[in-house]
Amino acid sequence: MSLIKRQTIKTVAISTSSFFYFSKIIALLSLVALVLLVVRVYFSNQLAVSGSRVGYSESKLASFNKEKFDLENQLSQKSSLSYIEAKALSAGFIRIGKVEVIKGSGSVALGQ
Repeated sequence: MSLIKRQTIKTVAISTSSFFYFSKIIALLSLVALVLLVVRVYFSNQLAVSGSRVGYSESKLASFNKEKFDLENQLSQKSSLSYIEAKALSAGFIRIGKVEVIKGSGSVALGQ
């Protein structure tokens, strides 16, 4: 009987040590799964934040493009000859009808 008890105790000890070995593996795999889950949530959050930043940047870019278009339009309007002529007339300048050119026979400088 003592032989049976020893074998039974030995069998129980072996199965218990293998049980603790498997439980350690299961605990380690659970910890790894938890860490991977936390990492996935973190990177998903970072991706969402990056997406909102890209959206904000695109809206600012569209706003700047519209402002650029408006400024170019104002520049072309204010550099047109009709606008410049209207501003000159309002400042007191008069419109010249015919331009006359005088050709001189020599230099105009004094003393020559």
